[in-house]
Amino acid sequence: MVRLKALYNLRKSKRFIISIPYGAIKRIKKIRKQRNAAVFQFLMVRLKVPEPSAAMQLGIWFEYKCTGAMPRSNVVPEPVTLKNGNLSADYDRMLYHIDKFKEIVDNYNIKIQEIGKEIIVDRIKGILDIWGQMDGAPVIIDIKTSAQIGNKWDDYGWDDKNFSYSTHVLQPAIYKYLIYKSLDIYDVPFYYLVFSTKNTDILFWEVKYVDFEDTCNYIEKLAKELDAFIKYNSESEFWPICDYKFCQNCKMNCTFRQEIPIIETKFLKLEL
Repeated sequence: MVRLKALYNLRKSKRFIISIPYGAIKRIKKIRKQRNAAVFQFLMVRLKVPEPSAAMQLGIWFEYKCTGAMPRSNVVPEPVTLKNGNLSADYDRMLYHIDKFKEIVDNYNIKIQEIGKEIIVDRIKGILDIWGQMDGAPVIIDIKTSAQIGNKWDDYGWDDKNFSYSTHVLQPAIYKYLIYKSLDIYDVPFYYLVFSTKNTDILFWEVKYVDFEDTCNYIEKLAKELDAFIKYNSESEFWPICDYKFCQNCKMNCTFRQEIPIIETKFLKLEL
């Protein structure tokens, strides 16, 4: 899974610049347009990967039970249990999906060759959940757990209508690019295997791009843009554009912080 790396040391080191989720890249581009000092500072000083949320912990445990993949802490994930020792409702619900994962692997003749395969090309990095074969052909399979299957309104939703506008569109491109550049496998098939944390829904989507050459060029261009942005910009060149919603989740003690929402005027025109 693509993770947000600490950006502070990127100007001084050769750390990876595209090990960043699509949502963060969108924010960086927005910062570049808005000149938002507070957000820029937040990104630049965020040195530690945040503690996983309850939803992330559920996904980590689920992936461990399916493939044996260890989390980055290298500590075996444990489920949340009730006082009587039984699994909590969320974890108990995922037992169904663990069995379904095994069925999917058998039914589609999937051979898992590596889990957590790390690939680095220049300063672009990816960690593949599953690198293997399907019917003898090489494939990448990325396992997701989500409460957003069918949600077409959320950036993190999984729905046919919003997929091309969601935060899930960049990861396959990066992984395909990395495999192409490192193993010389052109346009390797990439699959999202998404399990609902709320019910028995499962999505198994292959992601293809209309023009693979253009996709590779886009990744290289994006890497250069992010590199230049981090290298040549500093906090002093930005001024704050804060908003109440963002400030409530921000951990910085910022003098520009909005403790209450500001009044905004909206102009409307009614037409008969």
